[in-house]
Amino acid sequence: MRQNNPIGYITLTHAYHKEGGVWVGICKETGTATSHKSKREVEKQLKELVTLHLNCLEQVDERARFFEENHIKLHEIRPKEETIKLTVPDNEYIQTRIYQLPSWADDCMILT
Repeated sequence: MRQNNPIGYITLTHAYHKEGGVWVGICKETGTATSHKSKREVEKQLKELVTLHLNCLEQVDERARFFEENHIKLHEIRPKEETIKLTVPDNEYIQTRIYQLPSWADDCMILT
């Protein structure tokens, strides 16, 4: 039986911008991307796709290598949220998301 014990937390950067009439979202660290005419739908889809990406990395035992190559730090405790100031174009915005990684591959909780 599985235990609901997280193995850690990671913080990933999601960037969004508009191309024509379509919103595009990309996770800067994983390269996962999606697009949709609705900004809200792009945010939702990107969270789901990044979760799927993380789960697949776990299933094929590639998480540690991928995190190292992409400078993704695994935290034992939930990192504090920080406010940072960035200059971005008017049609773009950035969000950070904290993901809780389980010790199994079929669940990955998005915390923010």
